[in-house]
Amino acid sequence: MFNLPNFFKKTPAKPENFIALDFGTTSTKAFIFSLGERVDLLGQGQGTPEEAVEAASASAGFRPTQAVVGIGKENAWCSTTTVRFNRPDPEKEIEPQEIEKLHEQIFRTALIQATSQMSEFFGDPELTLQLIDSEILYHKIDGQVINDPLGQKGNVLEASIFTAHSPATYLEQLSETLKKLNLNLWAVSSLMFILVRTLANDNLLGFNSIILDVGGKVTDVAVVFGGGIWGTRPLLLGSEALTKDGVELWLSGVETALADFEGVKTFPSRIILTGGGANFSELKEDLLAYPLTRTLPFASPPLVEVRTDVGPQNMRLIAKDILGESDAT
Repeated sequence: MFNLPNFFKKTPAKPENFIALDFGTTSTKAFIFSLGERVDLLGQGQGTPEEAVEAASASAGFRPTQAVVGIGKENAWCSTTTVRFNRPDPEKEIEPQEIEKLHEQIFRTALIQATSQMSEFFGDPELTLQLIDSEILYHKIDGQVINDPLGQKGNVLEASIFTAHSPATYLEQLSETLKKLNLNLWAVSSLMFILVRTLANDNLLGFNSIILDVGGKVTDVAVVFGGGIWGTRPLLLGSEALTKDGVELWLSGVETALADFEGVKTFPSRIILTGGGANFSELKEDLLAYPLTRTLPFASPPLVEVRTDVGPQNMRLIAKDILGESDAT
């Protein structure tokens, strides 16, 4: 998780409390957490940014000054990049510089790919992106997962890192919004990665799924293998479009978004519907009946489950990661 010094002021490393914000396409959600031995939810609100902050503050009985922002939908482009490096001297112990070089290559590759994809989506060839989130998923030596590769020996060093990028123009707008709310940014994170970690339920490396996060105006389509987000695509249709005739358009859009994921040999057969529009009448049944296997490769007919018990309120995970506290639940 990241602070963004280019756009935001530096803030305390560990505030006593913070407010987590999700600027959705139709409304803002706010959650106030305390930072003690645990990360506890104290209050929440929804509405315009001002209304959400005021409602959450009234519920908690105080107003925090430090904010955590979750970025999702079209403003956060997520992917997992894996790079393998053939070591010239397999008998030499791996040093920090070797790890840093591998990571730098991954971050460069991820930025190039995200810039290409987001520039095409927004129709802006001059688009500038900034890294907002990253997570090392694993290191491997000769195909074996290693907790710490430093000091180890081997022929092939491999790393897999999740990254999320956001347009610099959006981050500038976000900075202005926070100033109007009299809030300082403590950290930002990808809402999709928070969602994946929550759904994985402590089995991140064993988690494989297609996630359809249905917002008011945008559906976030993600493909996840082994806890790593292969990629995300924003579908500019959400719950507002899910009328009797609009469902077919939404289903077709989901199919098109999935088809845009290059390099997927077989899609996960588990589909999770979540977000505010996930409980739309008969959406699960319509998705099950839609012939996705007609054009997309699945090992078996996909199964659909609805999960509306997860969402931005789990942004407490940001604090857990920043503080490195295994008991921050």
